[in-house]
Amino acid sequence: MKTYFDLYGFKQSDLELVRAELEMVLELKFVAHDSLYRGGLYYRCDRPHSESFQLVGNFNHIEQEYAEEQFADYPTLLYVEQASSPKVTEETIVNNMSSAKLLRREIL
Repeated sequence: MKTYFDLYGFKQSDLELVRAELEMVLELKFVAHDSLYRGGLYYRCDRPHSESFQLVGNFNHIEQEYAEEQFADYPTLLYVEQASSPKVTEETIVNNMSSAKLLRREIL
């Protein structure tokens, strides 16, 4: 079975606004977490045996570096790991959120 690792970028820099919009569009609930590795506050949603979502700021203010420097124009990032339906997730996000763009897809 293939696993898809997608990275979405958002032009919106307000993590809270992106989180609220994603919750509405994807019909899921993110949980706040705090991590030095992620640069402080980030959000996570895990669906058992299905998908994992991590919503983070691209710039880590603690380390003073970008998580994804090649995508520095996108201040908010969403990492998605899923075993199926990546196209449905992509269409749902990109078609309903004007600031969203699929930046990368890896298949393992």
